[in-house]
Amino acid sequence: MNLDESDNSSPIYEVGGDWEPNDGDSTPIQTSVTMLREAIVGGVEVVKATICSWTSERRWCAVLLLEEVAEGELRKLEGMIPSFYTWLS
Repeated sequence: MNLDESDNSSPIYEVGGDWEPNDGDSTPIQTSVTMLREAIVGGVEVVKATICSWTSERRWCAVLLLEEVAEGELRKLEGMIPSFYTWLS
């Protein structure tokens, strides 16, 4: 079965390439999004600790991709941290 035929609810493997940042970090953006999703479960301090070492470009790419693959998680993050978008830049 190929990815187009699967009923995978997370299309991250189909879209990630468009959001790959050019920031010198060899970590795939899909990995960064996975890290962000895990951090959301851990709470505000875990999110801060996770994204603090990323470039602004990687932060934005991860958030834009998160919106595509898990919009509900992004909305949860926005609720947890009202000033979240100011942290990205």
